[in-house]
Amino acid sequence: MPQQEHITKIASPKAIAKILARHYRARGRFYLSTIGGRQLAATAVVGNDPDNQILTVDVVPSRMRPQIENASRIRVQGPIGALFSWFETDGPEIVREDSDTYYELKYPAELFQLQRRAAFRVKIPKTLPAIFTARIPYPATEAGDEDIPLIARIADLSAVGLAIVVEEPTSDLLPIGARLSDARIHIHERLPDLEVAVEVRNRRRGALEREKLIGLSFREMASADALTITRCIMALQREALVEE
Repeated sequence: MPQQEHITKIASPKAIAKILARHYRARGRFYLSTIGGRQLAATAVVGNDPDNQILTVDVVPSRMRPQIENASRIRVQGPIGALFSWFETDGPEIVREDSDTYYELKYPAELFQLQRRAAFRVKIPKTLPAIFTARIPYPATEAGDEDIPLIARIADLSAVGLAIVVEEPTSDLLPIGARLSDARIHIHERLPDLEVAVEVRNRRRGALEREKLIGLSFREMASADALTITRCIMALQREALVEE
């Protein structure tokens, strides 16, 4: 994790109940796994009983059912709003209603959240088309009064920014503090054409001699866009775990 990341532990039953109730009202999703397990099973929150401190979720895909249903403890994780969140709880109570099956999960004693100012960073495989486009505004350029279009490969992504690979001499036009206009993120089948406001945060040496790794931070972002990015990061993390 980047050094500036901060994890908050929430141990107040009332606060946990409010967070989970909000997630239920938003028709949120979670990912279940065994403790220490690498495979994640997606599920949706379909019910909430704050009086009995029970959260109801859909049954997981069949390939993961034996692991989840036979576990004495499980890990539950996923984005709640714009914050990546997780907790551990007892294995699910299986509930069957007619032809439907659900899991009842006990509220946890502790819930953890990764603060918005810092988030997990995921590397983007070179085999996955992931492109950042923007315009370098005048007067940062020396080519008259015209903006310069920028097209770069995305190297990694987090909830607070991204890193792009830029070759010289274009990288020389991106000093720390520069703000780019008309910036957009395109990640094939995962994040199509998301407009973002970014600023150059740092510059590092790239893998090749003429490459620079330019770190960009998000200056501001709507909560819906932050959630979209968080979901994309989780999907990429999940795919990376499956490939290991």
